[in-house]
Amino acid sequence: MKNLPTFIFILFAAMFLNSGCKKGEKDPAFSLLTRKARVVGEWRMKTGYASFTSLQSKSGVSYYLQFDGSRYTGDVTPTGATAYIYKGIYSLNLSFRKDGSFTVKETWDGDYLEATGTWNFTSKVGKDKNKEGIIIVLSSVESDASNKHLYNKFSTEFTYKIVQLKSKEMIIDSGTPLYLNASGGRESFQNNYTLVSNF
Repeated sequence: MKNLPTFIFILFAAMFLNSGCKKGEKDPAFSLLTRKARVVGEWRMKTGYASFTSLQSKSGVSYYLQFDGSRYTGDVTPTGATAYIYKGIYSLNLSFRKDGSFTVKETWDGDYLEATGTWNFTSKVGKDKNKEGIIIVLSSVESDASNKHLYNKFSTEFTYKIVQLKSKEMIIDSGTPLYLNASGGRESFQNNYTLVSNF
């Protein structure tokens, strides 16, 4: 008991030092784990949504999908037509390892994506804080097509903003600006996932 005041001081000092690790807008006020220690592990999508719009000069389509962990409800609206609703299977599992390696498994109805690559935190740029996001680069893809999937935003290199990072829950968001090509076509993409660890 003689060392109790010292222990309490060390505990509060550690909590104070780690309170500077709050990067996401919904992060806990303080954590005994480093930001990297909270990211490393196996993650499963619990809930989320994705929206994608592709508009060309005379045609286009907008998708909005709501996820519940194993299924989705989708709203599809072709340009100039009535929206229709459809349902199906959707799952997402991620693995972030301490050595910087990464794997993703995504299933969307009959389509699947299994890929490996690397991950790292983003650096401080402009208003973005250091380690506020995660950069992922896929190096090996086993899939029907790497450009057909939601999680990787139809790309092999992409970034997610970490909205919230707890020891067993993480919220990530991939909002991207509207893209305008030379022929006037516009594309926008956004998805947001709540992930749980140690499931």
